[in-house]
Amino acid sequence: EAFGTVAYAINHYAKKSGSKTERIELRFPTQEEYILSTLEKVLKKNHGRVRLVSISHISSTPSVLLPVQAIQAICRRYKALLVVDGAHAFGQIELNLTRLDPDIYVANGHKWFFSSRGSGIVYVKKNVRKLLQFSTIPHYFRRGKNSFIADESNVYDFSALLTMATALEFRRLVGGEGKIAQYNRKLASKAADILTQKWKTNILIRDYARQNLSMINVALPLYHHMLVRTVVERLMQQQRTFLIYFYHAGYYYARI
Repeated sequence: EAFGTVAYAINHYAKKSGSKTERIELRFPTQEEYILSTLEKVLKKNHGRVRLVSISHISSTPSVLLPVQAIQAICRRYKALLVVDGAHAFGQIELNLTRLDPDIYVANGHKWFFSSRGSGIVYVKKNVRKLLQFSTIPHYFRRGKNSFIADESNVYDFSALLTMATALEFRRLVGGEGKIAQYNRKLASKAADILTQKWKTNILIRDYARQNLSMINVALPLYHHMLVRTVVERLMQQQRTFLIYFYHAGYYYARI
């Protein structure tokens, strides 16, 4: 499922520009080949009219690692730009932008990188930068300069960005990227095993070991939305525990 704010932003700008959007629905578990073939069918059907494709590197609910490199190759074949939302990837998995070669990659740092809210990264290929314009119109905009150069509003608070260097140093001190990922994945896997045994339920992506993520989707032993919501609210109020839950393919799941 597309992350809410991303989907809303796309719909907003599409409406303003008179463009159309098409959402690709995927049901998991599914094969990588199906994801790629479904995307290609949509691009082929629209005969080169698709200008932009937006995906999550790791989707939020359900948490699934998508084949970014293969998706990028298909988008290039049909001359569509690819925007990758890496909010759950940056700090959770190895991130090699040279190998992935996305047109645009954005991610925040507060989820898995351990930096402050308001920090993050934006990567844009050089040949794409001329197409972008910041939402805040800067003083030099009227001169027709490249928007990346002309963005000089002088009202930014850079304190959140400064925490990224400290977060990077912390990650080094505790053992580095590999150690952090190994610890998180082991913890998530152990929790998923305990819950599936207690609840007598299943995991959405059975080969989650191959996905190698620190988030696992565990089916809840509950089948009514109001009951699920009541349990989640009580967890928050009485146990001070926040639980992400979602409905997918006929079942409610918890994201561990």
